[in-house]
Amino acid sequence: MKRYLWIKPMIILSIAALLGGCAIGRTTNYHTGTVDYNTGFTKDVYFAVAFQDVRPYVLSGNKKNTFVGLMRSVTGIPYPINTESGKPLADDFGSIVTNSLRSKGLNAEYLKFQFRKDADDFVKENSKEGMKILVFSLHEWKTDLHFTGSIHYDVSLAVYDSIGNQIASTRQEGHDPMGPNERVGRRNLGEANVDIIGGLLKAPKIQAAILSDETVLSAEKKVESKPQLNEKCSVKQVLKMKDAGLSDNQIEAACE
Repeated sequence: MKRYLWIKPMIILSIAALLGGCAIGRTTNYHTGTVDYNTGFTKDVYFAVAFQDVRPYVLSGNKKNTFVGLMRSVTGIPYPINTESGKPLADDFGSIVTNSLRSKGLNAEYLKFQFRKDADDFVKENSKEGMKILVFSLHEWKTDLHFTGSIHYDVSLAVYDSIGNQIASTRQEGHDPMGPNERVGRRNLGEANVDIIGGLLKAPKIQAAILSDETVLSAEKKVESKPQLNEKCSVKQVLKMKDAGLSDNQIEAACE
């Protein structure tokens, strides 16, 4: 079983940056192999996984949806890094997460999220009896490689019941150094994936939403205040700002 296939590309890109060369293709593998998330989910749970890309610079068109980070020359000139597959980052993430969970014998399926699709509309269109939907939202995800590496991330996870109600959500964000001398979970891209995406899956409220009876959770939801997740900017808000003539920098600043 292939694991941590992102370690080698990370090392290659770091060396290329140190040498000041222009890495051929400048891509990173986000789509093959499996990752051990160790979720604790049981095999009788039926759920679907979906990823949406809501990075402001992607929604505005400033960056492609295949963009995964930057590699800088010795003088600091940035070169974009894209997915090795040529597919959107959200699709690559969705595939590897779903395949990794399936490799554990879990009853998971992948739902492709249409770019710029409203999350609530997407969930309602794809809801099935007895199936919960896990929607990951990439508010930020990129690596920055110069003489050292770093990862910028802001990822949320929302769980929806079989009739399209959101029953739990959580979020992780940060800007951390990444490299072989950093802490466990930030020594390479593979570890960061396990720590960030796996951390969302293992959050107590997410575990409870997936493993517990959804009718009970729906009842609890009525007591909670509505905004469970502090969304910085929705897809619709970003597109409205773009239509209003705001620049990419203004949109990113508004969504910070």
